[in-house]
Amino acid sequence: MNGITRHASGKRTAVLAASIAAVPLLAGCFNGFAAQTSVQPPSGDGLSTQVGDIQVRSAVWVRSPLNPTDFTLSATFVNDGQTPDALTSVTTDTKGTVEITGGTIPLTKIAETRTGYNTTYYVNLSGALIAPSNYVSTTFTFARAGAVTGSVLVVPAEGIYQGITPNGVPAPPPKPTPSPTVTEAKPEGEAHSS
Repeated sequence: MNGITRHASGKRTAVLAASIAAVPLLAGCFNGFAAQTSVQPPSGDGLSTQVGDIQVRSAVWVRSPLNPTDFTLSATFVNDGQTPDALTSVTTDTKGTVEITGGTIPLTKIAETRTGYNTTYYVNLSGALIAPSNYVSTTFTFARAGAVTGSVLVVPAEGIYQGITPNGVPAPPPKPTPSPTVTEAKPEGEAHSS
């Protein structure tokens, strides 16, 4: 066997070894709901945290365009466990009252549940004085998983958060701005008829 044949054989062996080593890594693609490839990282500055089998993803308080002291929680709750759970309480370190529509939000096993958008579930904070871009210490309490606290960003109802309002009540459309009236000027020297 000459040097060229040994070199080509060594390359094939290295490629084969790398392919075999990649099999366990690629096998994770089909490991179910909690597979690493199906877990989306948080977008923007939303809080993402976990307690027990419950993940809180991309949580933000969206300031109401109708009343600057009202806010709605936009978040996704993921139950990775085999047992149903429920969001039973949300509290903040600010003045104001937090209310969960319906009292609690059921979290089905191996499923995700949204609040604030494309949903009938809402968590509303009312009577709070918080400017956008500030963080609110927020505690989420679950029936089985327990409680977890994190800093949740306050955002205006703009961009990807546009249309998110307390209990989904639509904001009124913006009032049209009256356009200035333009009068045609007559050329100089034009005779006026009497």
